[in-house]
Amino acid sequence: MSRKHYQNEKCVLVFSRTVTDATSHEIATFIQSMVVETDSSDSRTEWFVVHEKDYSHIVTETVSDSAWTFKPEFLAKLTGHSKDTFEALSKTNLCERLNELYVALISHTCGIKKFIDAAVDADGVGHFLSSFDSQEHEYKTGRTTYYIYRSN
Repeated sequence: MSRKHYQNEKCVLVFSRTVTDATSHEIATFIQSMVVETDSSDSRTEWFVVHEKDYSHIVTETVSDSAWTFKPEFLAKLTGHSKDTFEALSKTNLCERLNELYVALISHTCGIKKFIDAAVDADGVGHFLSSFDSQEHEYKTGRTTYYIYRSN
């Protein structure tokens, strides 16, 4: 049997693609060993588990979706537009509603790939995918790598 979700009394896992029961149990055991070392609470933890084949797409999508949140200085340096341009956009308080405009400016200047690479170099992937602690954990089973992010 295969699944995209797994849960037990200690954790909830959401996978980026369907995995076998054995794999989901193996990853849950790995996660529980990490939690025992770092967290004394009794509450259930939640995790996003990304298969290596989905990694690049998910990182690109997640960082692109948050383009509007970047500091004007960072965006100005990458795109060649003035810092004032991005400060003016941020003062509109339209936030994520302007994200498509930010992505268009980035695409037509430095390009999305360069933007993603610079964002990941500056903050790490965990910053974008782990709302709990910004950490990225890696787990290998067989020849497959999974990237794991805590969300609570």
